[in-house]
Amino acid sequence: MNYNMNGMEKTLAELHQMLKTAEVNIPSKTAPVLMIKEGHVKKPNTKKRGNQGKGKGKGKLVANKKPQKDAKCFHCNEIGHWKRNCAKYLAELKQAKASGGESSGTKKD
Repeated sequence: MNYNMNGMEKTLAELHQMLKTAEVNIPSKTAPVLMIKEGHVKKPNTKKRGNQGKGKGKGKLVANKKPQKDAKCFHCNEIGHWKRNCAKYLAELKQAKASGGESSGTKKD
C-alpha cells in the first residue's frame, strides 16, 4: 500500500524507516516527562526518627539535652545552665503562676 506524503509516494515500510531515523537524530536535551498517578506526588520518607512509638516526643528528633560547660543562660546570664534549667527563672514562673500572673515571661500591653 502506498501513501502520498506531500507528493512523495512511500510505502509503509519506508515511512516506518523514516520515522525511526528521525527519532534517532532528534537530540534529547530535556529530561523525560514522568507520569504522576492520582494527581499528587508521594515524597519518600527520608527523615531519621528517634524514639519511634515511645510516648512523648514521638517521631521527633531529640537534641542534646545536657548543656555544654560554656552554655550561657539567657535569663540570668550565668554560665553553666540554660534558661529552662535556671533556678531564678523557674522560681519566677512558680511565683507568677501562684499569683495568677503570666507564665510566659512576656508582658502584654
